[in-house]
Amino acid sequence: MLEVQGINVSYGDSQVLRGVHLSIPAGKVVCLMGRNGVGKTTLMKTIIGLLAPKGGGITLAGEEITKAPPYLRARRGIGYVPQGREIIPSLTVEENLLIGLEASGGRTIPAEVFDLFPVLKTMLGRRGGDLSGGQQQQLAIGRALVSGPRLLLLDEPTEGIQPSIIKEIVAVIRRIKGEGKMAILLVEQYLSLVREIADSFYVMEKGAIAAEGPVEKLTDEVVRRHLTV
Repeated sequence: MLEVQGINVSYGDSQVLRGVHLSIPAGKVVCLMGRNGVGKTTLMKTIIGLLAPKGGGITLAGEEITKAPPYLRARRGIGYVPQGREIIPSLTVEENLLIGLEASGGRTIPAEVFDLFPVLKTMLGRRGGDLSGGQQQQLAIGRALVSGPRLLLLDEPTEGIQPSIIKEIVAVIRRIKGEGKMAILLVEQYLSLVREIADSFYVMEKGAIAAEGPVEKLTDEVVRRHLTV
């Protein structure tokens, strides 16, 4: 579904990503890991088109999208849930979800979103800023899902979220994975969660891929070498 090949990204004179590569098959969950500041969010923003690479290429389902603007990537099937959620607090839950429909041109929120997150249906008229952190995260994921993406990017969706909501989010990821259609790239720090739901992993270090493989190869040695602070 997604192929990232040799991506280089810089902020001014500071190079942040160095020849990064990724492969994400349809129907699979791929986890991206690494210590703080190694370039994980930068890579996510590059995939969605918020940052322009200085080298390398990105393809979605075989289609070159390296130079495509963010709105075209969204229309072609990339859903993005940024770190920190970034819902619009002054808008209602319903209005936040309707914004997500801009990518597909739809007018009606799919019922499937409420099947995944029933709490959203009960709060359609509430402002996003009045929701708890966990509810805002569910809203952010729902907003990305309403357009029916082929690829879902989740940047640390469990960060700062209460355990009960984490379980619900994990259940949603499992359900999507079980349908076998959507690819998911998940930035996550909790090893137990990664080992529970991921098919494969990539570990970043100093802006490059330092380790990768099926999740069975995410050994304690890999963790000590690349993830332990």
